[in-house]
Amino acid sequence: MKSKIWLGRIIPLVLIVLGEVCLYTFLFKWLTSSFVFVEVFLHILSILIVLNIVRTSRHLSSDLMWIILIMLFPVFGTFVYVLMLLSLLFGKTFRNIIIEQKKAASYYVQDEAIIDEIRMENPDYVSHLAFLQKEGFPFYRNTDFKYYAPCEAGFETMLEELSKAEKYIFMEYFIIEEGIMFNSILSILEDKVKQGVEVRVMYDDMGSLGTLPASYAKQLEKKGIKAVSFNRVSPIINTIMNHRDHRKILVIDGKVAFSGGANLADEYINKKVKYGHWMDNIICIKGKAVWSYLVMFLTNWNALRHEDFDYSVFKCSDSVD
Repeated sequence: MKSKIWLGRIIPLVLIVLGEVCLYTFLFKWLTSSFVFVEVFLHILSILIVLNIVRTSRHLSSDLMWIILIMLFPVFGTFVYVLMLLSLLFGKTFRNIIIEQKKAASYYVQDEAIIDEIRMENPDYVSHLAFLQKEGFPFYRNTDFKYYAPCEAGFETMLEELSKAEKYIFMEYFIIEEGIMFNSILSILEDKVKQGVEVRVMYDDMGSLGTLPASYAKQLEKKGIKAVSFNRVSPIINTIMNHRDHRKILVIDGKVAFSGGANLADEYINKKVKYGHWMDNIICIKGKAVWSYLVMFLTNWNALRHEDFDYSVFKCSDSVD
C-alpha cells in the first residue's frame, strides 16, 4: 500500500524536477556572459538584504540562517533569497492565508477587564501577556483545560467527545495515516455525516506524503466529508513549500477543542512502534477559549476553500460568559 502511495506521488514530481533542472541550467548559461555585472549587483543587494532582515526580523534566530548564507555566499545566497521571496509573495496559497488572517483578526476580541485582572493577580506573567497580545490572541475566562500524556491517555476522551457532536466536527492535522487511531475516528465521522453533522478534514500534503495517497481528499469527499490537503506538494522551488501546516486542531460544535502534539497516526498512541515508546500529549479545552481554535481552523480552511463569510455562525450559543 505504502509503495503505491509513494510511486503515485513521486513519478510526476521527478518528471517536473527534471524539467526544472533543465530550465535552471539554461538560465545559468545565459547569465554567465553578464556574470560580472550580476555579481556586483548581487553583492550590493546582499548588504541591503542583511540590513533589512536585522531591522525587520521578528524572530532573528530563525532568520539567522539567511543572514549567514548571504554573508558567506553573497552571490548565491542573495540569488536564492530573492528567488524564494518572489515565489512566496506571488504564491497563491500564501496570499490567501494573509487575506484570511486579516479578515479573522476581527473575530479575536479581547475583554480588557480580563487583561487588568491578569496583571493584578499574576504580575510575573506581564511579559508573556504583552507577547501574546502583540500576536493578537485573546485571553479568556470560563475555560476548562485537561492535559493527557502520553497520547493514549486522551485518545478515548477524544473519541467520546466526537461521538457527542451535533452540529460540526472540524479537524486540521499535519499527519494522517490510516490505522487504529484514524480509522476509529473515521468510523465516527462517517456515522456523524449520516446524522447530518458537518465534517471537515484538513491535512498537510507534505506531512502525509508517505501515509496517504494523493487522491485521499477526494476519497473522503465521496463519504460526505469535506476535505482538503493543505499546500499540495510541488517540485517547483519556492518558499511556500516550507510553510507547512503543523497544527493539530479538532473542534467539536464550538464547545470542545483538542490540540497538543499528537498527529493522527498509530505511533502517537503506541499502537505501532516506530521510534520506541512515543511520549507526546493531547490537550482538551472546553469553554470560551475554544473560539480561538475555531477561528484558526476557519482561517486556513477558507484560504483554500473560500466558503465561510461569517465565522460567528459557528460560535457556540450556549457558552458561559
